[in-house]
Amino acid sequence: EWFVLPEYRIKNAQLLAQVMSGTQGKLEFEIEGLQGTRRWLESNAIPLMNTQDGSTMMLSVTRDITQQKHTQSALEESEMRWKFAIEGNGDGLWDWQVQEGTVFFSESWKKMLGFEIDEIGNALEEWSTRVHPDELERVMDAIQICHAGGATLYSDEHRLLCKNGSWKWIL
Repeated sequence: EWFVLPEYRIKNAQLLAQVMSGTQGKLEFEIEGLQGTRRWLESNAIPLMNTQDGSTMMLSVTRDITQQKHTQSALEESEMRWKFAIEGNGDGLWDWQVQEGTVFFSESWKKMLGFEIDEIGNALEEWSTRVHPDELERVMDAIQICHAGGATLYSDEHRLLCKNGSWKWIL
């Protein structure tokens, strides 16, 4: 036998009331077996009108999402360790997702140039417009060579414009 954990019982009752009032609903909840085994379930429910007597019934489809929850938890833990490693060492990092046209700039990267987290977006121009004009052509050529497969690693030393108007050498 399985039992809905106490912290989800009120949510289950709210879902039932929502559906019986005529609105479809969705709920994720955890259940526990007699042996202490836990599983995560997802219920999707819709109201159905009984054409015989006009009463409302509920159709609910429930599926086991335990593996999905474990995978999600492991991913969140991995992302937390990754963020800690990146931000903890003080190095700035940027990661260009070419297909999407976006760039991730780490918090350390932004702070290194004197910016707050929300002052720099996720476009490549956030970086390229800050490259010193005397070095921009060389830097962009090096990126193009790497992008075209002519190099396996992009590494370059150049100046970037800081928020206060000064230039900072970066590698």
